[in-house]
Parts: sequence; structure tokens; C-alpha cells
Amino acid sequence: MINMEFDQKLRSMETDALTDIALSRENLQLFTAKLNALATIKRRCYKYREHGFRSEFILAVWAKKLELIKKASTVKQCEIIQQPSAPKYHKYGRTFETDGTWVAEEELIQWSLASLRAPLPPDAFKRYFDLFQQVLGVNIQEIVQI
Repeated sequence: MINMEFDQKLRSMETDALTDIALSRENLQLFTAKLNALATIKRRCYKYREHGFRSEFILAVWAKKLELIKKASTVKQCEIIQQPSAPKYHKYGRTFETDGTWVAEEELIQWSLASLRAPLPPDAFKRYFDLFQQVLGVNIQEIVQI
């Protein structure tokens, strides 16, 4: 997808979300928090684009985050939603826990960025590998065996 088409889709989705937020008649603090969250996420989506991530992933992040923001009922929820999706890691159980603000595509992007800085520890690599398969809908082990 070329940049112009990406920009157009992102702006169209933003306009729809802004309309929904404006029509919701929420208090000024919540309205402002939603606008701030939108701006923060939009900037991050453009950063993802600069890093060369697939438009489909970025637009999925944008769409899912917009829906979460529209449904947010508190300023605190807006602050949480605007953060990059990252699960909580349980060291002793070696498991990852997500919440209602988690977006798989964004976590995949975050692991990809982390892997550029340093090799991922085994549990993180497994999580990255599993997310990659989930988001792309492929079984890497089958591909490797061919």
C-alpha cells in the first residue's frame, strides 16, 4: 500500500472516530483524554510506518485502538489504551497475560522493534514466534519443513 493510500485510510478512520467521540456528549475531561489518546496513537502509527511495518498491521492497530478509545468511560482507561500493547509477564509461570486493551498486531510490532535492539530471551522469542503465526495466520513449522 502506498503512503498516500495509507494516509487516506488512516484519516478516514480518524474522522469517523472523532465524529463518534464528538457526538457522545461526554464530560470535557474524558473528551480531552480521548483526543489526546487519539493523537498519541496516531503519532505512534506513523512511527511504525517509518520503520517499514506493513500497512495492514498498522491500520489494524489504529482501528482496534480507535474502538477502545470510543468505548472508554474514564480518563484512566484512555491513558492505558494509548500505551503500546504489552502483556504482563509472569516470570515464574513463564506466561504472558493480556487485558482488554491488548492489540495483537501492536504487540507483534513491539517485539519486532525489541528484537532489533537485542536478541530476545527464550520466553520472549516464543511469544514473538506465536504472535507472528497468530497475526499472519501461518504455521512457520510447516513452512520450514517443506
